[in-house]
Amino acid sequence: MFQANVFRVLYSIYSLIIGILIFIFSILIYTGFSSDKSIYLQTLQDWEQNPIVDIYVLNDITVNCQPGEDSVFQYNWPGTKEGCLCTLTNQIREGQCCTEQNKSDCCEGKPINPVKNETLDIWDINGNKFKLCAIRLDNYSFRNNAPQSLNCLASEKWCGKDSQGNQDQNYGFCVPANQKCAVQEILIGQVNPNPQLYDQTNIYNNSDGSGFWVFIGRGGPLKLPLINFKVSSSEQICTSDDETIGINQGYQLNKMISSCSSDDYLYEKTSISINQQDFLNSNNLSQQLSALPNYQYSSDELYLFSKSYPSLKMKCRGSIETFYDNLDVISQIEQLALPNFITCCVYSSILLFFDSWIGFKYNKFSWGVIIFKEKVNNLLRGIYILKYILFLSCNFLIIFEATYQIQINNFLSDIVNKQCTDSNQNFFNFLQNGQIRDYTVGILLCAWMHFLAEPNVFFVINKFCCSQIQDFMRQSTVSQQAKNTNNQTVSKDVSISMDKHEEKPLPQNNSISFYPPYKSPSKKPSSFIGGLKKTVSYKLEHNQ
Repeated sequence: MFQANVFRVLYSIYSLIIGILIFIFSILIYTGFSSDKSIYLQTLQDWEQNPIVDIYVLNDITVNCQPGEDSVFQYNWPGTKEGCLCTLTNQIREGQCCTEQNKSDCCEGKPINPVKNETLDIWDINGNKFKLCAIRLDNYSFRNNAPQSLNCLASEKWCGKDSQGNQDQNYGFCVPANQKCAVQEILIGQVNPNPQLYDQTNIYNNSDGSGFWVFIGRGGPLKLPLINFKVSSSEQICTSDDETIGINQGYQLNKMISSCSSDDYLYEKTSISINQQDFLNSNNLSQQLSALPNYQYSSDELYLFSKSYPSLKMKCRGSIETFYDNLDVISQIEQLALPNFITCCVYSSILLFFDSWIGFKYNKFSWGVIIFKEKVNNLLRGIYILKYILFLSCNFLIIFEATYQIQINNFLSDIVNKQCTDSNQNFFNFLQNGQIRDYTVGILLCAWMHFLAEPNVFFVINKFCCSQIQDFMRQSTVSQQAKNTNNQTVSKDVSISMDKHEEKPLPQNNSISFYPPYKSPSKKPSSFIGGLKKTVSYKLEHNQ
């Protein structure tokens, strides 16, 4: 009895551990795929962007950029929520002030009006406000126009040279012959770093002749054309949240800033920056923000981030359409991801709350309920059958999903192994790191380890498989014993027969002949010697 109880306790703990592991692996697979998918889809979207071919200064801040152009400094500020300043505690509560006169519930407070969302795109340098507008090259994209050789079309020209002045095959780009080369870099300063590589556009001039300019880099080495800009106070731009600006995160913004699940590694911080308070004031928000109680400006700096095309070296550009073909595979994974997640989680829940507790409580076997052997409640039998169905479904769905995952993983591994991207922008390394594959193996291993140790499965295997093996071994043993008995009987008969034979030497008479010719008698003689004696006697009688 004590040994049976030990087995039951160990099996309950075992089921609990396996259930927790399957639940954790299911969450990691589901969330991991969502993160990987966002990076992959963002890359394909970037390759379809039109490149930026020019940037100009707009000193009249009352005027917006032309339709089809991008405002370089644009940021969609979410605004603040409606609130209430509690009179007694001087704390801010979200929502309207209460109407019931309950002083402990922030009544008798002062209403705080919300500040509506605004599009901020005005920059400020020494009190001089301006905007920057970016012009894109229509009908051109990396997907459709990235050169696969060093030869452009007759109506185009090559942009991009390496440090030796030769055509840069991995970072070059073809544009129309009458068009400027695409923008690769943007700076703001007072001195042009390289007049051969940077065009300059004046922002403002001082009375002494000094001033600030925008320097636009074109045709330089190791850079593909720019496609996007963002403003942020963080060190990196999030892929999932493009509003990572960090202005007064502690206040009741309509859209609070959250931590990044993954960063967009293609954004690079430029040297262009501005103080947060100056940025808000230059966009005419100072009066509204000053009316907010307890509002404090942040002293953090905002930086302009620029983004280039994701790199794909010339030797690998022939497979660029395969990236887009894999969208169908991703669609299949999406259709399987949620059902797989739900199925495996429900299966793990049964292990957690049923096998580890109910199965132990109503147990009549050494470590679980035998639904095929014991008379158990129909509800318990139904739950066990449901568990087996979920086990098979979880295995089937996860193997099916893993097949598609492996297909994409193998393709991306080939891209990485061929060194198709920059070492500092090798974003596909994250996609093919094999974590999802390891989690999948973990689920399958845990599920089968518990399945094979499950008492009903063990009972079936022991009853049917082992009994058949035992019957086979028993029959083999009986057959071998019978064969050995027969062999011993035959051996004994032969030995007795040989003992009865009298071996006598034949007469040494060379003239003896047999006549008439010897015929085999109808009855077999008792022995060869006896038959020979009769034949010789018959011959001698006829000769006399």
